[in-house]
Amino acid sequence: MSSFSTEMRVATRQPHALSDALANSKLAIALSDETVWADALLVFYEVFKRLEEFKEELSMAEMEKLFVDKRLLRASAFEKDLNRYLEKDWKTKHFTRPEVAEYLDRLNTLKTERPLLLLAYVYHLYLGLLSGGQIIRTKRKLRKFTWSFLNYFKPTDSHVDWVVEFGDMNIGETKKKIRQSINEIAENLNDEERLALLDESKKVFMYNNNIIKSVKGTNRAIMWKMFYFVLVIKVSVLAYLYLR
Repeated sequence: MSSFSTEMRVATRQPHALSDALANSKLAIALSDETVWADALLVFYEVFKRLEEFKEELSMAEMEKLFVDKRLLRASAFEKDLNRYLEKDWKTKHFTRPEVAEYLDRLNTLKTERPLLLLAYVYHLYLGLLSGGQIIRTKRKLRKFTWSFLNYFKPTDSHVDWVVEFGDMNIGETKKKIRQSINEIAENLNDEERLALLDESKKVFMYNNNIIKSVKGTNRAIMWKMFYFVLVIKVSVLAYLYLR
């Protein structure tokens, strides 16, 4: 018999693949454009923040169990990054866009009517951030190095992307613990609850896709990407000149 975490992966295979394709074509571009990057952070910040607020408000044993490490909490990390990219009073001026409002409405409804299903969001979002976050972290560092080289070794901003910074956490072990936790939680659920969690898991990716599509400024970022290969050529030439 397969584990519940495996069932969740199988159930979300198609929407997950679509979500990955969208993220790769849109959010990946944001890695090279700080304005787009900030907007991407902003839309997901509201979702992570709401889930972490619910964690405190509900004091639900299953949710507490799924947060296997306190370093998983991301709201403050999002805020540290957004404080850098946005105006100082961004919290008071910020307007929640319709796509994010729809996402938050779903979370609010579940909190009131079926809080157990919030586990689908916690599981997929935090596990996804641990997996994708390391790729993002590497690419962001590579981008900073590239720009440093293009600017003739002038020092670049050493800012840490806090949202994907987990300190000395063992990422692989933490992901394993999250999967183990959802499996243990599922052992105490009935068939109807398990099926409902699998169905809600598909909706997680639907809502994620909607807010990813709302990220602003990607057209300009795409134009930047079109010239990326030209920049790579420049890097190669400079490397030849300085390192030969």
